[in-house]
Amino acid sequence: MQSVTGKEFEALVLFRAQRMEEQKLLTMGRYGVQAVMIADPVTRVPAWQVIPSLPDFEGVIYGTGRQLIIEAKSCSQASYPIHQAGKKHPKQFDHMLRRAEFGALCYLLLHFNPRVLKTKSDAAATYAIRVHPDMHFWREYEAAERISLDRDDAALNGDVVPWNTYSERATKLTPDLSTLIHNK
Repeated sequence: MQSVTGKEFEALVLFRAQRMEEQKLLTMGRYGVQAVMIADPVTRVPAWQVIPSLPDFEGVIYGTGRQLIIEAKSCSQASYPIHQAGKKHPKQFDHMLRRAEFGALCYLLLHFNPRVLKTKSDAAATYAIRVHPDMHFWREYEAAERISLDRDDAALNGDVVPWNTYSERATKLTPDLSTLIHNK
């Protein structure tokens, strides 16, 4: 598995979701962008103001109708700055925590790119960290006690998401999203 940017990772997640829709496992797409028309306080000229974004993807699991929400991130550093990300886009995690209260399956899908250092190497790894207000990890996040998420924390608090092909004839490796919906 090679390094991927955030946009590339999101494209791979969306590609896999489209293949899963063809297999009648789930339907998933991007959350829409929200904006409101507000008059400028000085000029009184109306203009569109974009509202801070919601998570990256939302969908519905086939057969159950259960909502699935995913915030997908790619990280090339030693740890992902979860607290900083929450401050930059506060609606994303707040939205998932609220929806999880009502039964939605919500995940932070975090891909760590491979890292080669002088004394060690870290292979690429992808984790699905369940977002739910009853989980200790997210209580720490809300109390600002959790500021980052490294590979060990992700392994402890999440599930490994393997990369494979969606069928025997396919050649493109993508994150296997079925691990997010089976046995949940």
